[in-house]
Order: sequence, then C-alpha cells, then structure tokens
Amino acid sequence: MYPLDSSHIDKSLPIPVNRQLRGLLELLLSNGGLPPGSRLPSVRELAEQLGIAVMTVNQVYRQLADSGLIEIRRGLGAFTPRPEPEQPARPDLADLRARIDALLQCAEREKLDFPTLIDMISAQAQLASRSPLRIALAGPFRQALESYAADLRVLLYSTDRIDLYEIDRLRADEGARRDCAAADAVLALAHREKELRTILSGHPANILPLRLELSAATQARLAALPAGTRIVAVAAVADYVATLRPTILAAAPQVVVAETLLADAPDLAAKLRAADAIVHSSGAQRVAALAPGTPAFELGYAPDLRDAEARLLPRLGVLRRAGLTQPA
Repeated sequence: MYPLDSSHIDKSLPIPVNRQLRGLLELLLSNGGLPPGSRLPSVRELAEQLGIAVMTVNQVYRQLADSGLIEIRRGLGAFTPRPEPEQPARPDLADLRARIDALLQCAEREKLDFPTLIDMISAQAQLASRSPLRIALAGPFRQALESYAADLRVLLYSTDRIDLYEIDRLRADEGARRDCAAADAVLALAHREKELRTILSGHPANILPLRLELSAATQARLAALPAGTRIVAVAAVADYVATLRPTILAAAPQVVVAETLLADAPDLAAKLRAADAIVHSSGAQRVAALAPGTPAFELGYAPDLRDAEARLLPRLGVLRRAGLTQPA
C-alpha cells in the first residue's frame, strides 16, 4: 500500500472528500495493493494522515466493508479479507462407477477391446480440456478494453472468443446485458466488480474479477521524465481522481504533480498549457488537444497476468473440463 498523505485528497475539487477516499482505496484494494489479511490504518490514524474527519473515514470503511473489499473485526480494526478456500464439489463416486460399468458393458457389446476404449476416452478428454470459451470483458472505455483483451490473449486458446461490453451500454441495453451474462465467464475490472454485479443482477452470470496493474509502457514513460517535471493529471471519472497523484509518484518520485483535475474542469486548458507534461486517465484522451506541444500520455493499465494465471486460469479450466461452454 503506497503511503497515504493529505496531498492525495484535494478539497478544492468539486468532488466530496468521502468519494475521493473511497475511489482511492477501492482501486488499491481491488488490484492487490495489500496481501490478504493485512491490517489497514485505524479510522483515526487514516483521518490524521489525510487531514480529514474521522466520521468521513468511518463512513468509507463501512462502504468498503459492504462491498466486500475489507473486513471490520470488532475491537481489532479493518483488514483486507482472507480468501475463502474454494471447496471442490465432492464427486458422486457411486454414480460414476455405475456409469463406468455401463460404458464397459457397451464396449463389450460392440466388441471393443479395452486398450481401444482407453485410447478413445483419453482422446475425448483432451478435446474436452480444450473446449473453447466465450468470455465477456466489461469496463468503462472501449479502447482500454481492447488493450486488455489483447494482453489476455497470451493466456487463452486461439479458439477462445472475447466479447467487449462498455458499462454504459450495459446500463442502457437489456439485450446487451442478457448477451453479456450468457458468456461462459464475465470478466469485471476488479475495482468495478460490485457495479457490474448490480447492472447484471437480473441475469445469472459467472462474474470473475480481473486485477489490473500500471502498464510497463506507462511505468517506463513516467520513469523517463526529468526530475522536477511539473505534471497536471486529468481524470475522466470523478470517483478515481484521487488515485492519480499517488499512482504517478509511486512510479516517478522525481516529478511534481502540480494538480489533479477532472476532464470537464472549466479552467482546464489554461492549466494544461502551464504544465511540463500531461498525464490523463483512460477516457480522457481528448484533453491532450487542449495544449498542443505539451507532452501528453495516458496513465495506462494492463491485466495483472501473474494474478490472472494463478487465479483466473484455473477457474476457466474448470469451465472447459465441465463442458459448460455456451453454443457459438
């Protein structure tokens, strides 16, 4: 967890302090910023660190607990939740033995020798383990989703299909919600998983979280900036404006984040022209045109492939082996 301080909450912005703090902690906690079971600062400690009211921190902690991102343990404080071990379903061995007996009897009637039967079962098992999946990937911005899908391809089979769904479209289009939910797996950006579950609440869906990390290209661009570079950071979504400053400084401690602004700020153009560089979130690409000649780039994220390989691939493998794929 990067150190939190009062510079991360901007009281001059037209965004409530509790909303800024919630977005800051949501992004950090959802994307693995703390190991499971870690203790968070107490309400009073965090309020003092950020220079905000104890009541505000208490409210945000309760909202995060309601979302399942933290656990509040009476008398002990707030903690990141420990992962619940997945309990594999116990196979019905009696039923399985009966099915095997029936298969052996069928092979005997067809005069099929035992080694040939074993070869047929092995070949069928190989085919079943490579059943193609239809995966829905949902998030706020199309361009970012396309980039995430391209990165995920290295972990999937060439026959797997990834369909992209923008959250605004899902809110407005019942057909899109139905189609998205019908996928074998719906990947939700981890910090927006609860939002997607609410949007798809009328449709049974197999929703899995996808954790993100700052992309290698973005980290390299930030690290290459000269010391003292004066950055103006611009967010497209108000909920996550407070995440910009600590994210940039974690990758480039040598720069100065002069201001963090929303893409619709009325005085944005003048402030961008006074900057040495502009860093904008996904969805705010248009702000670069407001200050021609000023270097500008996206604070880009990418799927955390190590986490996806450890947590996501096994669950997709279960779907393949169980033959739960949808018709193409």
